[in-house]
Amino acid sequence: MKARHYFNTMFVFLVVSLAVGRVQASFVPDVIVDNSYQDIEFVSTDTLLKVQIDITQAGPYKAKLVDFQYPNSFDLLSLAIMQGETTLIPGGLWDTGSFTFNVSDTSTPLIALLQANPEQSSAGLYGLQILPIPIPSAFWLFLSALTGIVTLARRGGGSGMV
Repeated sequence: MKARHYFNTMFVFLVVSLAVGRVQASFVPDVIVDNSYQDIEFVSTDTLLKVQIDITQAGPYKAKLVDFQYPNSFDLLSLAIMQGETTLIPGGLWDTGSFTFNVSDTSTPLIALLQANPEQSSAGLYGLQILPIPIPSAFWLFLSALTGIVTLARRGGGSGMV
């Protein structure tokens, strides 16, 4: 294979991989809109909430719990994600922050268990956000480059190139 054909092939792989990355990023589950919260709640007493989350696609997800500190912050704020009887993240999340988890079975809905305990005789506002983690475009670019190298090696055209 001549060097010119090799670069043309790699250019085609690059364009295809970028197109696939854009298409893949557009197939985000319709349950969650970017930068929106699955659940926002104003809590004035000790509360244990169960929020059902409908996930339509298997894959990695990120859960984020935010204490808006309005009007005051929480003494205790925790989150656990369960699917059926299985806890996806053992120990869950205590206080605000985020963690990732993987969903392999979409037939059973996810349950977010939230425990909120505002300061005495006070109230607080929290937000729960669950977003899918898309496969990065760098993966598709790496895959296309690897495919090009394997194709070049199989054709035996690597000996004439520098």
